[in-house]
Amino acid sequence: LSNGTQAYGWDGENRLLSAAAVTFVYGPDGTRLTKTSGVGTTLYLGADIELSPAGIWTKYVHADAVIVGSSGAAVTTWLTRDHSQSIRLRTDAAGAAVHQSTCSSATCHACRQIST
Repeated sequence: LSNGTQAYGWDGENRLLSAAAVTFVYGPDGTRLTKTSGVGTTLYLGADIELSPAGIWTKYVHADAVIVGSSGAAVTTWLTRDHSQSIRLRTDAAGAAVHQSTCSSATCHACRQIST
């Protein structure tokens, strides 16, 4: 397939194999393994981590991670959800509770947040 200036190619599983001068390779389970372009090859080591051609590691943080700050001053906390996806607990890197939401049947629609 081409848009007139760039060609695109897909495999039998409908995965993008090439776009202009960029090519992609996939593993047997369908996950992307590499992306190769004029600057080099990016390695994909799972769904959330990659290594760029420049040797830079990128970790894609889970959606329930909350990062506050930057560089060495960044603090990450983790959200824990209940069966209805409401946030019930926020923990620090050591697993200690930072904030906890409590509900009883009488206050289910008016949860209050308490610090621990």
